[in-house]
Amino acid sequence: MIDSKKGNIMIKNIKYNYFLFNINDLIILMKNNKKLINSFEEIMVNHQHNPNYKIDSLIKQDIKIYPKNVNYFFLYKNNEIISCIRLSHTNNAKSVYFDMIHTNIKYRNQGFCKITLGKLLNLLKNKFKIYNLKVKENNIPAIKCYENFKFFFIKKEKDLCPYCNTNIPWNIMKLKI
Repeated sequence: MIDSKKGNIMIKNIKYNYFLFNINDLIILMKNNKKLINSFEEIMVNHQHNPNYKIDSLIKQDIKIYPKNVNYFFLYKNNEIISCIRLSHTNNAKSVYFDMIHTNIKYRNQGFCKITLGKLLNLLKNKFKIYNLKVKENNIPAIKCYENFKFFFIKKEKDLCPYCNTNIPWNIMKLKI
């Protein structure tokens, strides 16, 4: 299990907050910080290409699939999510899987993916030896960002998008430390 951590990070003389947390913290956030949760939901609507997406369904999915081994990382300011990542792993695992890596549309192409991923990797230092992720094969800015951290291409894969009913091509990438 990964310990929850909160803190601040200065980016171009502006203070941003970060929060690495587990599913229980997400449930508490839903009750105590509606603005931040609404911002997360907006990002997930965009990320999932599903205008009806609700965080409740994400929580139910995570509890069912990864009861104690899912975490989230938010970079945010004034209760607005700038960038987020979900992490999943097994107990005593040497590897972790990143998904739902998403930067708010308003903050794209400003280096926030790099800042978010860099901070998260720093917080996870010495916890995992292998980091895995998948990225849409046409998302060149994200691929370049991951390559800057030494993630490398493993293989191509296609998944059926349940919302748009099309096969989406992905690049599977890995980082070994």
